[in-house]
Amino acid sequence: MTISKDRVKPSPHPDRWNLGEVFILATALGWWLTAATLIYLATLYKTSFWTDTFHLYADWKNPVLLAQVPPYFPYGPQNSFMLKSLIYLQVSMIGQALIFCTRAYWMFFMDRPGILLMSAFCFAQSTATFLSVYANWGFTDIEGVGWGWAATAWVWNVIWFLPCDFVKIGVRSIILSKGFRNWSARTSKKFSIRRLVRRFRRDDDDDDSEEGDEEEEEEEENGKKSKNKNNNGKKKKDEKKKSKRQKSTEEYSCKIRDEKNVCHD
Repeated sequence: MTISKDRVKPSPHPDRWNLGEVFILATALGWWLTAATLIYLATLYKTSFWTDTFHLYADWKNPVLLAQVPPYFPYGPQNSFMLKSLIYLQVSMIGQALIFCTRAYWMFFMDRPGILLMSAFCFAQSTATFLSVYANWGFTDIEGVGWGWAATAWVWNVIWFLPCDFVKIGVRSIILSKGFRNWSARTSKKFSIRRLVRRFRRDDDDDDSEEGDEEEEEEEENGKKSKNKNNNGKKKKDEKKKSKRQKSTEEYSCKIRDEKNVCHD
């Protein structure tokens, strides 16, 4: 909601949505943030870097808890409540901090955000930090990790947030290059919605034309049959007329012959 009240510079010329650029940039930044979370989880679970370097307590690496019978972690140490709290804090922080990268055209510090946007970010992330530090809520499967672990999540997110601008600028420079534009123009022509609709319409027209041809052929055959029937009927009628004429002529000739015979007699 506070993004709608953000401090922005108006564009000097009319703009329109470039959804292709938006989708590609969002995908690249999403991969970057996903890599940040997965690598952080791998360093927490697979290595002892944080516990050995900063002397932090991790229940998922406690040998006493791991050796308990019945097991302390019924679904394995990867489902530790502390581990879930750390991942929650890391994802919450870097996911919301990305707005400061995407709202600026170049580097995030070159365009000051609005007061409401900054206040909302500080309030949300301070709340998330207090929850991950102090909250011991069994119904949410999280457990307080302390300020030491929370500081590691903050530092990790700062390290991964700074290169986001370089990822954004690099991907956008590729999108705006001539080679990419030519390629996207060719692919958009091939797979454009209008072209696909036209292709489907052509296929439908071809199907309709084939059906129409079949119907015309059937009509022609039916017409030929009807014509043949009519011709046969006409022939029969003509034959009947001819036979009647022949009978009438024969009768007339017979009458004349009879009259002549009578006269001679």
